[in-house]
Amino acid sequence: MSRSDDATIETRVDEIYQLMIQGWQTVNILHYAAQKWEIKDREVKNYIQKARKRIKQNYESRQKVALSEMIARHDDMRSRLYKEGDLRGVLDVDKEDSKLLGLYAPEKFTGDLGLAVKGFIGISPDEWPDKSA
Repeated sequence: MSRSDDATIETRVDEIYQLMIQGWQTVNILHYAAQKWEIKDREVKNYIQKARKRIKQNYESRQKVALSEMIARHDDMRSRLYKEGDLRGVLDVDKEDSKLLGLYAPEKFTGDLGLAVKGFIGISPDEWPDKSA
């Protein structure tokens, strides 16, 4: 079987991309593409990988744009709230911006609620009971 040219590969990746965003499962895409294009599963998996990469890139790009737009809206809100003298509203917008921008220290969670609570109330890890006993 001959190797596909770049244009053919791109067309196939586009089609698989469309199937993926329509919710097709990988096994169904494998079967469909292997039959339609008479290619091996390995080649279809390569196309799926390229389509997934494209989905991720689109998401990351849209995420950056959405964050920028949200911050711009918040700037506008903050300006209006200052003019209205609504300092509580300004503080709320500032808090939301801080969350969006990751300015808060990460919240500590150990995965064991008991240990997290003990750490929260000030019990030193040295004083925690030994779970292996």
